[in-house]
Amino acid sequence: VNLLLVGLDGLPEPSASLNVYPNPGNGIFHILYRASAPARLTLEVLSVTGTQVYVKEFHGIDVINEVIDLQHLGRGVYFMRIIYNGNVSCIKLIII
Repeated sequence: VNLLLVGLDGLPEPSASLNVYPNPGNGIFHILYRASAPARLTLEVLSVTGTQVYVKEFHGIDVINEVIDLQHLGRGVYFMRIIYNGNVSCIKLIII
């Protein structure tokens, strides 16, 4: 796992946990996110230019266990943003 947390607070909430694998990968990423309480959560993937290439919203949940397919995107660096209760965290994804 190769995670880069960007921001002052790291994860959107202090008691949250996040696993993204494989990273770097071929575009298929497994995401496991656990929050302390159910809430609205948005998962976005952005290109290096800031273009949104993937988005999914979750409502009233405290666990995300998702597989996202980004194989249609070119090789390179992307950023996954997790927005939880107005707090934002950004993780670097690498497609090889």
